[in-house]
Amino acid sequence: MRCLAFICLLFLTVSCGPVTVDNTLKFQGSSMGTTWSVTLRELPPGQTPASIEGRVVETLENIEALASHWRADSQLSRFNSSRETGPVSVDPHLHQMLATAMELHEKTGGAYDVTIAPLVDLWGFGPQRRNRGHVPPDESIERLMPSIGMQHLQVLPDGSVRKSLPNLRLDLSSIAKGYAIDRVAELLDGLGVRDYLVELGGELRAGGNRRQEGGWRVGLEHPRVSRKPLLHRVVPLKDASMATSGDYRLVFEDPSGGRRFSHILDPRTGRPITHGLTAVSVLSGTAMEADALATALMVLGPVDGYQYAVRERLAAIFVVETHGGMKVRKTDLFPE
Repeated sequence: MRCLAFICLLFLTVSCGPVTVDNTLKFQGSSMGTTWSVTLRELPPGQTPASIEGRVVETLENIEALASHWRADSQLSRFNSSRETGPVSVDPHLHQMLATAMELHEKTGGAYDVTIAPLVDLWGFGPQRRNRGHVPPDESIERLMPSIGMQHLQVLPDGSVRKSLPNLRLDLSSIAKGYAIDRVAELLDGLGVRDYLVELGGELRAGGNRRQEGGWRVGLEHPRVSRKPLLHRVVPLKDASMATSGDYRLVFEDPSGGRRFSHILDPRTGRPITHGLTAVSVLSGTAMEADALATALMVLGPVDGYQYAVRERLAAIFVVETHGGMKVRKTDLFPE
């Protein structure tokens, strides 16, 4: 489970069809450059596997068509490519994501920032991937920094957004998957599905129980395990969401110096994070909040991130790499 940028170019949300696993019905497919799955304990009255599957695929496709910066036809990509600095009306879903991003940016002192798209491209983690594996020179980073910052973006109450810099570009990879999960959960609730687990790119939202009083049981993958996944904790999840952000899935090593560089970029420095925090998992009421918060805490690091989580009363668990090995630290609200 991890919070990753969209890492392959997919232009349609697809499904692989329903399957039955352990007396549950599971749908799965691809969307937003990663995989998704929806697991149901039982079908609600009047619904068929095909009808639910079709509605899930449609919901995911709608959000991808709005928020993907990998798709040239998405509303976000059109906003990024526009040089217009006046107010632009956007879809309410996109507006809500941007409003949430702005709020978290302010609360974290700029550690969370969705205007980092130029930096993502520069470090080779964007759609082009042309620079992957090469550390950009300091002057290239410094040249981009004046165009980074959410002070250059206005999210207006009338449903429009406005950028003050013509070359401002946004990357919603850290919030869009969570938001899409919430919309799927909202769909399932509306269809009368009582017990479900929605997963997209490792982010999760659970409704109901799966016949267990404590809720669905989901595993947290141990960082730094390359071949055979290993779980370091199993978490009960009931009517809640969980997202994980980690520095160990999308990385490259500098061939000249041997240093590892993560895709988690600090918008305040323009560079990948360098502290010892390896992974953060956050429990929240919505997947959008959990998704964005996990990224924000990763950027803040093992000390500031933990203090922020305690201060904001977040349910979070931190995996920190030390000289003595991996250390796990959690807030009081994260389940034992």
